[in-house]
Amino acid sequence: MNSLKLILLAAAVLSRILLHAQSGEPLASVVVNSHPETANYVASPGMVKLPNGDYLASHDWQKDHHTSIYVSKDRGKTWSHRSDVPHMHWASLFLHNGAVYLLGVNRSFGEIRICRSTDNGRSWSVPTDCHSGILFADGQYHTAPVPVVTHHGRIWRSFENAVGNPDERIFESCVISAPADADLLEASSWQMTNRIRYDRSWGGKEWIEGNVVISPTGELVNVLRTDSDNGRRAAIVRIENPDSISFTPASFVDLPGGSVKFTIRYDSLSQRYWSLSNYIPVRYMQQRFNDPAGIRNTLALISSPDLRNWCVHKIVLQTDDVRNNGFQYADWFFDGDDIAALVRTACSQPDGTPADNFHNANYITFHRIEHFRDELFHDQELQEEYDEVYLFSYFTGNGEDGLHLAYSYDGILWKPLKHGASFLQPEVGSDRLMRDPSICCGGDGHFHMVWTTGWHDRIIGYSSSDDLMHWTPQRAIPVMTHEPTAKNAWAPELFFDSADSLYHILWASTVPGRHSPIQYSRREQGYNHRIYRTTTRDFEHFSPTELFFNPDFSVIDAAVLKHGSDYLLFLKNENPNPPEKNIRLTIGRDMQSPFPVEVSAPITGEYWAEGPSPLQIGAYVYVYFDKYTEGRYGAVRSRDLQNWEDLSDRVVFPRNVRHGTAFKVPVKRLNTLFKSNL
Repeated sequence: MNSLKLILLAAAVLSRILLHAQSGEPLASVVVNSHPETANYVASPGMVKLPNGDYLASHDWQKDHHTSIYVSKDRGKTWSHRSDVPHMHWASLFLHNGAVYLLGVNRSFGEIRICRSTDNGRSWSVPTDCHSGILFADGQYHTAPVPVVTHHGRIWRSFENAVGNPDERIFESCVISAPADADLLEASSWQMTNRIRYDRSWGGKEWIEGNVVISPTGELVNVLRTDSDNGRRAAIVRIENPDSISFTPASFVDLPGGSVKFTIRYDSLSQRYWSLSNYIPVRYMQQRFNDPAGIRNTLALISSPDLRNWCVHKIVLQTDDVRNNGFQYADWFFDGDDIAALVRTACSQPDGTPADNFHNANYITFHRIEHFRDELFHDQELQEEYDEVYLFSYFTGNGEDGLHLAYSYDGILWKPLKHGASFLQPEVGSDRLMRDPSICCGGDGHFHMVWTTGWHDRIIGYSSSDDLMHWTPQRAIPVMTHEPTAKNAWAPELFFDSADSLYHILWASTVPGRHSPIQYSRREQGYNHRIYRTTTRDFEHFSPTELFFNPDFSVIDAAVLKHGSDYLLFLKNENPNPPEKNIRLTIGRDMQSPFPVEVSAPITGEYWAEGPSPLQIGAYVYVYFDKYTEGRYGAVRSRDLQNWEDLSDRVVFPRNVRHGTAFKVPVKRLNTLFKSNL
């Protein structure tokens, strides 16, 4: 089929392939189409990038077990047929020492064989004996297009040997390897490890189609798909040497889509393992609850830092037709900032003829996932399971570049939005800073934000937004301009009280000579802060500034959380000499009555902390804070407000995060931010 016909076919079919795909779906083209009426289905896609920049693709045919080769000279947009390789099935296509190889079996459950091309796939060697590519003829070998890895001077690939009758096959995992500089067509160059038979007492019935990868510790492992009740279990087999592999049941891991073939590759830039897998969203599981390996209507981009903890980042392809649609057996490679992928696709023909079923594919399709690393902080799986998520507003550096946002589903792991870039640049104040951004959503449904504009300003900044992306013109609120000697207006915090429908703005200021003296340190000479307040209903009209909290110590960073019928006021004891620099708590009845100036003992540890931000998560009150002398964030939590558990070694925040505010939003709000490529 010529390139023009392929382009026309691609235009007709892509609307069907991507009909229900999420926004941001990858670019796609058709490599080959076999109409379901022929019953000659296509399978086993493989792909490499040649040294000249061309893409070379392979796949096999269900009827006669031969492999076809195609080439694209325009980065996957169009494809042309290049050659056919007889008696090659379930093969991996790979490059090695300037040649292209196919390594697979001669037929289903046949012998292991390899063939070589030295002209970029135009012609291929023919295996006829143990000197020309027939490597192992002593078993019934099973495989798929899985990774071929070079490590410590050897080239490695996994296979399985099938034992028993065809209706009750049991699979034995094994790995073959050869010296990297050997003649790979010589059977004597290759060694096979021992074979480990799957033990059905482990649950399920098989493991197959393993991925040889280099583990984070530098060891080789083989990660195999296994069948399970939830479709998300894989097994990690240790490769000890060319002769030996080992496994313990403790090495099963949770891998979304682990019941169907996946390809794992390591990316040194993100320092993560990536894969395209048939992750199963909960809403589809019930359609084939006895056969999760038969649910292939979703292809997802997933990654892991360690091969054990996996995250679903993005739905690449998806339809609602579980029976007739499948996006499966993706083989892929890193292409700069993108992933280039080849997919075995079952979907309707342009004439409306449905695919035979999800398994029997009628297309091999090419897809490009652009800027895949940008998806690193998007957790698609958690997003589908929660109604509410948490956001955190913060600044970096000195606040020069403005507002930053992070999100979390559990209050422990916080990930930056917009890849850590600023959402809003500061425009008001003497220093044009945006420090200590505090955001709340009140009764009017809008997000309101206040912030510190400068080190010596007597104003604070204000802006509002409907979506956290587009903000109203910034304004200065003159909270302390009536006090000519006031030294500052620091760390304003917003709190909306539904009891009186008022927004309360609290901040810290020093008015020299106004308050009971403290013992100064040389570095903090002259600062003796107290908490002040103004209120508003509309951010146009404000109550007169008043002294809100006046203990016998210097105090900054006051933040309020409504907790049942109580109002919790968290604050920093700022006394410099001897230094306190810790977070305390006092509890009030309402926002109109004075809070007790007798505060709790420190709820933080033997470190300096500031900027408390309280958040209710389930039965716990969490308090996040800036461990500013250590350059990182910390947290404590409590059920009873008496006993506080320090989570500082567990919480994960974006790099360089400084004083911010945590708040809840509906998950649809986060979806909007993701869809806006933030």
